[in-house]
Amino acid sequence: MDVVYRDARFSVNARMIAYDGPVHELFHMQTKAKPRVALHLLKLVDTANRRNITVKTSVQELHRQIYEKGLTPSITKLNKVKEVQVEGTALLTEKGGFATALTGRETAFLQMLLQGKRGEISISLPYPDSDGAEKTIQRRISFFVKGLSKKVKTSFVDGRFHFNVDMKLRVSISERIFPFDMDEDYKKMGTVLEKEIQSEYQDLLLKCQKLKIDPFGFGLHARAYEYDEWKKVQNEWTQAFSQAKVNIVTHVDIKGNGNIK
Repeated sequence: MDVVYRDARFSVNARMIAYDGPVHELFHMQTKAKPRVALHLLKLVDTANRRNITVKTSVQELHRQIYEKGLTPSITKLNKVKEVQVEGTALLTEKGGFATALTGRETAFLQMLLQGKRGEISISLPYPDSDGAEKTIQRRISFFVKGLSKKVKTSFVDGRFHFNVDMKLRVSISERIFPFDMDEDYKKMGTVLEKEIQSEYQDLLLKCQKLKIDPFGFGLHARAYEYDEWKKVQNEWTQAFSQAKVNIVTHVDIKGNGNIK
């Protein structure tokens, strides 16, 4: 990376990716129906980013993320089975080492918290069964996020940072593979989605806090609103974030349920 940053012939807009396998497989990849490898990978990453199943981190952006004390870096993760495909997002430590990987669905939640509504966001979640009976077909519901707004309230109480995130989502149901009266019980469906989204966020936050990484950028909020306390921990922010209290509350407003019943 030192060469990339020093040599002006390198493009600072080049995409940064983590590849799970021998790198020579990418360099010598032969594709009959696709353009040359460099263009194919570029299009692959950009398209996946527009669908919010991975991040898009350029060389310049990675440099900023590594030297920014308020968050930890994240880059695209690829793998290859029969063809090269986007696997999700690789989360890095503050020093640039590999920490863990996020699936495409987890990346969608990360993207919503990072930058709000950009591009297409499609999420599929399990729908809890009230009777708890075993079913051949798992009950799931899929939806598109049509709009999103969020507010983050930052405070420092009892020796640790507190972040209260209030998210409002406008969604449109795209698939429901179980019977449900949306005309009468759409508010109940909204409540179920709120609980499932909050549960997903809590699992993702706990995963990152255990690994002492902050891909969400909560350190930026700490610096902006609790600067005196931030100064004390700015060089050990990931340790401080691992002890922080993060509470995410979601409000789901269902705006669409398809064209036919």
